[in-house]
Amino acid sequence: MNQQIEETQEINEQGQIIITRTVFIKKPVSESQRRAAKKYQQKNKEKHNELSKQGYRRMKERDPEFLEKKRVKNREYYYKTKLEKLLDN
Repeated sequence: MNQQIEETQEINEQGQIIITRTVFIKKPVSESQRRAAKKYQQKNKEKHNELSKQGYRRMKERDPEFLEKKRVKNREYYYKTKLEKLLDN
C-alpha cells in the first residue's frame, strides 16, 4: 500500500516539543472504479456546473465584493506558488 507520512512539530506552554505523525494510506483504485467515476462526472457535469453558478450567485448577493476578494486571493496564491517554484530551482 502507498503511505504518506506527515509530521508536525509544536511547542506547548511548558516549552516541550510535541511531534505529531499522521499516516495517510492511499488505497489503489481499480480500472472499473476509474471508469465509473469518469462516467458519473460526465453524466452530471451540467448539474454540477449549475450548482456552482448558484453558489457564486448566492455569495455575490451576500457580499458584493466577493468576486474581487476571490480574484485578489487567487492572484496572491499564484505569485506565492510561482515564487516557491523559482526558489526551489
